[in-house]
Amino acid sequence: MPDALIATPPCGPIQGFKHGSVTRYTGIPYARASRFEVPQSLEPWTNNFQATSPCPACPQPSDKASGLISKKPLLSGLEISEDCQCLSVTVPDGAKPDGKLPVMIWVYGGSFSSGAADSPAYDPSRLVAEHRVIVVNINYRLNLFGFLGDGKKKPANLGLLDQLEALRWVRRNVAAFGGNDDPKTITFFGQSAGGSSVADLMAVPEASLLFGRAIVQSAPFGITRGRDTLNETLLEVAKSATVNSSADELVALCEAIDKAGSGTPPMGGMPFAPQYGHAPLPAEKDVDAALDKVASQIDLLIGSTDHEASL
Repeated sequence: MPDALIATPPCGPIQGFKHGSVTRYTGIPYARASRFEVPQSLEPWTNNFQATSPCPACPQPSDKASGLISKKPLLSGLEISEDCQCLSVTVPDGAKPDGKLPVMIWVYGGSFSSGAADSPAYDPSRLVAEHRVIVVNINYRLNLFGFLGDGKKKPANLGLLDQLEALRWVRRNVAAFGGNDDPKTITFFGQSAGGSSVADLMAVPEASLLFGRAIVQSAPFGITRGRDTLNETLLEVAKSATVNSSADELVALCEAIDKAGSGTPPMGGMPFAPQYGHAPLPAEKDVDAALDKVASQIDLLIGSTDHEASL
């Protein structure tokens, strides 16, 4: 194993490893949740946590995007597990606990259906080494596990609630890795569904306490609103999903949900999406007002990736 390093954040001691010109702490749990339950923060631990294995990927349909995002398969080398509320921290050489380096929190895309924080496609080592920033890759629940609920038997927006817990964890713990925990210097950034997540979480009242800069890349804004009728259709297909279903059964059901929504506006090939009016999001009619309220507090960079249409 590479040379081990230990960080001592409030959550408990964490053992990482050298990786070229950076130090990595991978697979750190920030919360726990049973299936279809909201995430709960963890009590601090006392023994060294071995942060040397990547975050597992949430169960998901087959890796269709492998060749679109990276030459390596999207989920190469990753375990698949519902217990996926974890994150990875990458810091440059020489970072000190009081270093106050800028912090960037990455949330991956994949139509809220696929992807993983520690996919080889999202290795932040070069960004960290060249620009001396700390990058935190956050993992969250996807598809039927995280983004389709009726708000009664199954909470909605579990994936977004995971992300919110991860942001809170970073604010509490990142200083011990050499990061600046002042939210004005924390950047929350993501692409596609990740970009949409960044924009949506800006509408949460707590947002400006957790990050002061946002980068939204290629967010699917045209198909995230006006989904009430579509969601009713998809929830009907998903009603057989229970806490006792196998993960494989739920992944297969994701594919049935995809087919059921085909042709129903504003599906756009994206059956799963945040649901407004359910925690932590305001009602759809109030989203713009919530964003207006926070606009002066968060610096925003927004646009599309250069070759987005090549998909």
